Amino acid sequence: MTTELVREILDSQDVIYFPYCDWLFPNGLKINNVLFTLPIFGGIDVYWYGFLIAFGMLLAVIYASTKMRKFGLDPDRGVDVILAGLIGAIIGARLYYVVFNIGRYINDEGGFDIGEVLSIRDGGLAIYGGVIGALIFGGVVAMIRRVKLLPMLDIAGLGLLIGQTIGRWGNFFNQECYGSKTSLPWGMTSNTILNGLYFLENPDNVTIVTNRARDMVAHPCFLYESLWCLVGFIFLHFYAKKFRKFDGEIFLMYIGWYGAGRFWIEGLRTDSLFIPGTDLKVSQLVAGTCVIFSIVILTAKYLSIRKNGNVFYYETEESKELLRLRDEKAKADKNRRGKGADSELKEHILAEDANEPETAETSEETSEEAGETSEETIEARSRGARRGRNPGRIGRQNRRRNGGRVMAKIINGKEISARVRKEVRLETEAFKAETGVTPGLAVILVGDDPASKIYVGNKKKACLEAGFNSFEHILPESTTQQELTELVKKLNADPKVHGILCQLPLPRHLDEKAVIDAISPTKDVDAFHPVNVGKIMIGSYDFLPCTPAGIMEHIHSTGISVEGKKCTVVGRSNIVGKPMAMLLLHENGTVTVCHSRTKDLAAECRDADILVAAVGKAKLITADMVKEGAVVIDVGMNRNENGKLCGDVDFENVEPKAGYITPVPGGVGPMTIAMLMRNALTAAKLFAGK
Repeated sequence: MTTELVREILDSQDVIYFPYCDWLFPNGLKINNVLFTLPIFGGIDVYWYGFLIAFGMLLAVIYASTKMRKFGLDPDRGVDVILAGLIGAIIGARLYYVVFNIGRYINDEGGFDIGEVLSIRDGGLAIYGGVIGALIFGGVVAMIRRVKLLPMLDIAGLGLLIGQTIGRWGNFFNQECYGSKTSLPWGMTSNTILNGLYFLENPDNVTIVTNRARDMVAHPCFLYESLWCLVGFIFLHFYAKKFRKFDGEIFLMYIGWYGAGRFWIEGLRTDSLFIPGTDLKVSQLVAGTCVIFSIVILTAKYLSIRKNGNVFYYETEESKELLRLRDEKAKADKNRRGKGADSELKEHILAEDANEPETAETSEETSEEAGETSEETIEARSRGARRGRNPGRIGRQNRRRNGGRVMAKIINGKEISARVRKEVRLETEAFKAETGVTPGLAVILVGDDPASKIYVGNKKKACLEAGFNSFEHILPESTTQQELTELVKKLNADPKVHGILCQLPLPRHLDEKAVIDAISPTKDVDAFHPVNVGKIMIGSYDFLPCTPAGIMEHIHSTGISVEGKKCTVVGRSNIVGKPMAMLLLHENGTVTVCHSRTKDLAAECRDADILVAAVGKAKLITADMVKEGAVVIDVGMNRNENGKLCGDVDFENVEPKAGYITPVPGGVGPMTIAMLMRNALTAAKLFAGK
């Protein structure tokens, strides 16, 4: 450089020169770190630095929002996490910079200059502090909004590369983030760089300055980092589309890629942050640690996947269900804004209820399945589309009138189920926070029975809602007894599985009793194991069969005490009738169990204060068999002559006579899975010693 050029550089505050390619900018490049001035409050300067960082963040958010569904995440919840991460990034980036440059913020009186700390528009944001802050803030919101962290981190890594690619140009306008001397064509220099590279003891001695200035051309480190991030983004963007092997991989590759580039670039810089009292650069230390960490974890994960395989979150039923509910909520919200939308939604929900898949008419298990399917359909839509509406009271306080007749109070199973599920969810959150253990429920399904598939699908949804891990094992109908038993033994030994449920009925060639006996009593959430049946008999139990337990919740909701009441159970199955009788007996009811050989069924029923019908025969219980004001619980699920769902009770004629009554569907059915979730949580607590 000539003496004239050096003098020009020293006299110019806002010009950057490229001495080795002066054919491109022969007079240097004039820059102004102020983008524009807002004509308010006497004029507020908007800096290029802040604008470019904000613009990079905006593009990152837009990009991330378009990728949420592909990674299996709810876009609404995911964007909440991203926005929280951005706030955390700004706070973390500034704190990081201040901590490692603390002397700059001590004023002449020795105090801490808060105003200077808060002034970030002209520089002073450290990227690693930003990443740490984003992880902390975003991680907290991810837990609150129940967003899976690993796929969220993958998206965040790609977004960070976008933000860094653009944001680094803010350093250019601030004349910072430059490096040591270079003779490369893109080397740059300016007044700030000349004074920053060397301490000029004789600024008026042009000869000395000129001699030194010939070597005062610096690496444009901001450019290197911007290009490094751009290349990384392009590579990882396309890699994520076709080659991603597990959730979290992209984020690990991001910190490895960025760490490697930052380690190299930081070695060139002369305006780095140092660990106080040492010559060790903070960012170089962090970058090197990140590279090593990412290599170790990636290697371990690749080896694990090669051995055990991998399932992406977007492939799980949990993810698919979340997105389905989100879409239905959006559709319902859109409809709600239209004329008459609320009535249309109600009709749609009722239609879903009325058109549930048909199940076996005489099976108590499949009766519960059909009822639960209806409840799940309605509850899913209610959560997404009817939030804020008053659902009414569980036990209606005023008996309804129909043509002058006083009608029974309806026991609303859907509302009781929703309450129980909420209780389980809240208890689960507290349990996980205290122990770090996530309840896990394993469901085994052998064959392709349609009713069983419905019930298993509903269990997945319930696990998602409760915050459980769900493990599904679908086996072909040809599965042997030994294969099924071996699977049960494996699940018994799995510490992540706290509850095991084998869906009944099994194919004819399999011994159901042997399978039930093979399940560990502490993981038998159906309470079918002989040990648990015996515990129920003596009243010292851990689990209760789901349907009888749900029926007790129904009875309790009426406010009527079982003690001293005459209780009749119609049906003596191992699933409902027998355990139901024992639960009523434990609450000091006077219990009668009726069955197909009972001589005068009508007389036994008429004597009951509490009547539980669990036979599987449509409209078996008629009005003349019911005591005035009795509590009537209908467990049955059948089809009438018109093909519509009905219970064991002639609801239309019994309702005016009963005090309380459960409808079909919407009565007992919805409680089955709710109580299963309660049992699964109990099993997890037993595992954790709670």
